[in-house]
Amino acid sequence: MAVNRLSVNSLAKNTRYFGSGGRPAISGGTITLVGGYTIHTFNSGTTSVSVNIPGQIEYLVVAGGGGGGNGAALNPPCYGGGGGAGGMLSSTTYLSAGTYSAVVGAGGGSQTNGSNSSFSTITSIAGGAGGQNGAPNVNGGPGQAGGSGGGGGGRADGQTITAGSGGLGTAGQGTNGAAGFNRSGGIGGGAGGNPTGLVNSITGSSVTYATGGSTNGAAQAISGTGDGGTGTQGTQVTPTGGTGIIVIRYLT
Repeated sequence: MAVNRLSVNSLAKNTRYFGSGGRPAISGGTITLVGGYTIHTFNSGTTSVSVNIPGQIEYLVVAGGGGGGNGAALNPPCYGGGGGAGGMLSSTTYLSAGTYSAVVGAGGGSQTNGSNSSFSTITSIAGGAGGQNGAPNVNGGPGQAGGSGGGGGGRADGQTITAGSGGLGTAGQGTNGAAGFNRSGGIGGGAGGNPTGLVNSITGSSVTYATGGSTNGAAQAISGTGDGGTGTQGTQVTPTGGTGIIVIRYLT
């Protein structure tokens, strides 16, 4: 019997239940069996999901992270703000029989918001972009609003201009980005009330998702986690935000 299609007869004979609904039969995505759970993972694009037998599931939906702020290379350096992490939602829901779309948001490019991720009625909001670094006599750019807000761009050294403000996050999905300051952009917002993201074990392994983008050209976003892109200047590093992810699971 194929892993991604549980037979109606075998489920009908199973008298155990998960939550308030019977064990569902679902096809779609990359399917693994871990610790007594059937896990469906969606890593990119749009995937059709067929629910043949309704039931309760657990889910994780993370949007694409915002791209980091960038701009002209200056000496001394001045960096853009970190991109905000993609919004992160994790809970349980009941799926009726039918067809659903799992849409995984891409990470944003330089100074560009990411894209939303959605499944059923659940939508996680894209991460906000980081603000551009401030050149001499030019203010640092503001971080953009999103699932988590992007960090503001830094201001050039010795200038009387201002650094950029942080973008607003979405309640229940992420946090605000930090404001920029002298020569450095602000860190992008992340899930869990801080820029360091949240650990989730829905896949059977502990993984940190939705981390806010760093600044000063530091670590780049990890694909498949919805991380914000790093704030940078010139061509130092690629400031693209991390792609989002969708995971659902239920008892096998």
